[in-house]
Amino acid sequence: MIYVQKDGQQLGPFEVDQLHEQLQSGAISPEDYAWQEGLAEWMVLQDLLAALQAAAAAADPAAGEGAAQETGEKPLRAFALSHLRAGKEPEEVVAKLIEMGVPKDRAKPLVQGVFDENAAILDTLRLKEQLDPKVLYPTLLGGLLALLTGSIIWGVFSVLTGGDRRFMGPVIGALCALGPIYFSGGRRGKVTQVIATGWALIAYFAMHLFFLYYFASDYMNRAGLGMFTEGNQPLDEVVAFYKSHPSRLLTIWDLIFFPLTLVVPWFLAGKRKKA
Repeated sequence: MIYVQKDGQQLGPFEVDQLHEQLQSGAISPEDYAWQEGLAEWMVLQDLLAALQAAAAAADPAAGEGAAQETGEKPLRAFALSHLRAGKEPEEVVAKLIEMGVPKDRAKPLVQGVFDENAAILDTLRLKEQLDPKVLYPTLLGGLLALLTGSIIWGVFSVLTGGDRRFMGPVIGALCALGPIYFSGGRRGKVTQVIATGWALIAYFAMHLFFLYYFASDYMNRAGLGMFTEGNQPLDEVVAFYKSHPSRLLTIWDLIFFPLTLVVPWFLAGKRKKA
């Protein structure tokens, strides 16, 4: 079913045949905007109808290549570009075209071509959209909630198992990416990457300080410098211990898992370049 916007009013829903009747009667115009369930945004009616017609021709084996060439790829390319400009990932647009009946072996290269040809414009639009406060604030909030949730899980798990469990760092990094992506409506890109990686950095640093204090008694007891229970050692003695034993500030596990904690969210929050 398709809806039409005309003079500030929403009309419909219409079947495709009904739309053609409305067009013939002059009740609506080809330049009016239309929307169909699953569309990322409203499209010009004539472009939407052309895309549906092209999809039907591409999906009809009996039509052969002649029908596809006659219809042309322009409507489908316009349809794909419309979705990409709305922030959809290439694979999402491919899936939508397949739903419309376009064969996968045609939809995938078509979307990839549109994406590659308009990469610079799409990057600019995506950056502008992600810096909009309506998108930016939820993205930041999603990262903060992921940081808090992940840090609590990491801390409780480490305390219960009696070790700092640095391997949890990349897991928290993944949460710091998934939170902003989810709260921003599935948006990826440079802004989401910076936010996700920034929250992951803060989470790792905060948990690192927590572990240095909480498990300091273990390090001190091993060195024969104290007999304190975990999490109950005087802060001044902890500081003095690390000043005299700076090698305890970092371990081989930090050198492994700290970079991974930053790489994971950067990768997950990055835009998809392949359809």
